[in-house]
Amino acid sequence: MNVTWGPWSLLWCGSGGGYPTGAGASGGGGGASPAPNNGKCLANVGSFVSTYQQNAQTLANSLGNGVTAGEVLAVAGNETSYGGGFASFGNFFGLHGDGPAGTYYTTKNQTPVMMFPVQNGFTLSGQVFVNNVGPYMQPRMGTNPLAFFTILNQHGYATGNSGYPAFMVSTGNNRGPYTLVGACMGGH
Repeated sequence: MNVTWGPWSLLWCGSGGGYPTGAGASGGGGGASPAPNNGKCLANVGSFVSTYQQNAQTLANSLGNGVTAGEVLAVAGNETSYGGGFASFGNFFGLHGDGPAGTYYTTKNQTPVMMFPVQNGFTLSGQVFVNNVGPYMQPRMGTNPLAFFTILNQHGYATGNSGYPAFMVSTGNNRGPYTLVGACMGGH
């Protein structure tokens, strides 16, 4: 099945083109390094976190190296704007190529994006995410979220955008995904 998505879909494809400020997820839970909690939990982020936190912890455990559920939720939240976008096709991790439930193509550049069965898309697309990035994890990586997002940036996430890791952990008025998720996980 080929489905096209609007030109804004590149935000969820790891293209490195413009990130919404304050719209990302933030993480931090389930591990040794809690995410900063410098603001209130936004309703859409809180709903996303409560829905997927347990599955994210399972994926974090599969990655090992101290990776936290919050870090996993930050990636998925950023890729889907907290359950929108590609999540409607069961793809929570911006995965490209042919998926087990088909492929859709972005409108702007016809990028193939994997489709997964929607009812368990977080877990299924998360397992592909783990298989893709797991080999690059380093000991105690999860205790340093900036290092975690840097490794992702070097291996398929927002490649060509060196600002991706800093964006993911940004604090203050323009909270990044990791910080936003952390606020909804009680700072850890």
